Amino acid sequence: KTYKPKLCLEIGIQTGMASAYMCAAGSHVIGIDILTDIMEMSDNFHFIHGDSTDYNIYDEVVRLVEEYGRLGLVFQDSSHHYLPSKREWWLYSQLLAPNAIWICDDITPAFHDPLVDPPGKGMMQYFDELPGDKRLYQDMLHFGNCQGIVICDDCLC
Repeated sequence: KTYKPKLCLEIGIQTGMASAYMCAAGSHVIGIDILTDIMEMSDNFHFIHGDSTDYNIYDEVVRLVEEYGRLGLVFQDSSHHYLPSKREWWLYSQLLAPNAIWICDDITPAFHDPLVDPPGKGMMQYFDELPGDKRLYQDMLHFGNCQGIVICDDCLC
């Protein structure tokens, strides 16, 4: 069965390749990045330059959700730190459609920075704490890292 969400969110877009694929599949896509400043790539792409955990950025996403419908897919590839990732989940999971998919990139012990993350808390612990049906996939997007997929049930929305 093909899953084709009406609205997708990519947090941390870098070059915009994942967003471009989602747009090509026919979904409307919102891309957020604090480091990259990318131009609109198609009519069904909306780029927001800024920090995904900023309430002004969140408010812009809410406006787009009101226009296009709830988020069917989120691809989280942003800070790779525990606390900002938790904050993104806290903000954007409220906008998920029933049975949405949340993908976390780089679920690996390499993404624990003792100068930034709380003791014993990194991307692996972040992913473990998420609710929903969770699965890990090794080397799916790029070699050496693991992607975490959460199938979000109705109780998260």
